[in-house]
Amino acid sequence: MTLNRNKSPDLRVVKTHKAIREAFIMLLSEQEYNDIAIQAILERAKVNRATFYKYYSGKGDLAGQMIDDFKQEVSQLFQDRLNADSQMLQMIMENHLQKLFERRQQMLALWKIRTQHHNLYHDMFLMGKQNFIELAKKQKATDYLTAEAIDYQATMMATIFMASLKYFYERELPSPKNLPMDWQQMLDIIKS
Repeated sequence: MTLNRNKSPDLRVVKTHKAIREAFIMLLSEQEYNDIAIQAILERAKVNRATFYKYYSGKGDLAGQMIDDFKQEVSQLFQDRLNADSQMLQMIMENHLQKLFERRQQMLALWKIRTQHHNLYHDMFLMGKQNFIELAKKQKATDYLTAEAIDYQATMMATIFMASLKYFYERELPSPKNLPMDWQQMLDIIKS
């Protein structure tokens, strides 16, 4: 939701956006994206058609704006991860994972949207993969690993990260603080 930076937001506009977005998330939790009609969003949000179209050109625009907003938050998580020193890393990641947990219902609902233009799950996967590649470069792993090896590792890391979020959030569980240790234990089991 983009607001004029020079003015404080009109509370009615903020409430309207919130009502529309919450209605959309509730509907996504009940049915598939393609089955949701604008009329259902209007009825659930208690707004009229003209008001909806004042802010969104359609259901796809609403989904796109919500996904873009969510991706900005995830991008900040990955950027903070990239810039964190080892002493601050645990605290930063716990803080971000707590924020994601608080928004898990929205995230899980938006993950259900898988269209040609909108796919938050895949976008987050790609963001996680790219973040791993950037970390590998930062840590000079490119000095001893091939580009193919880094791409493989980045793909696996993003897969595990996304699957972990999905696993815990679908069960209404916060991400455990010892998640990296859990992953290490999996590797230990494979090696033995």
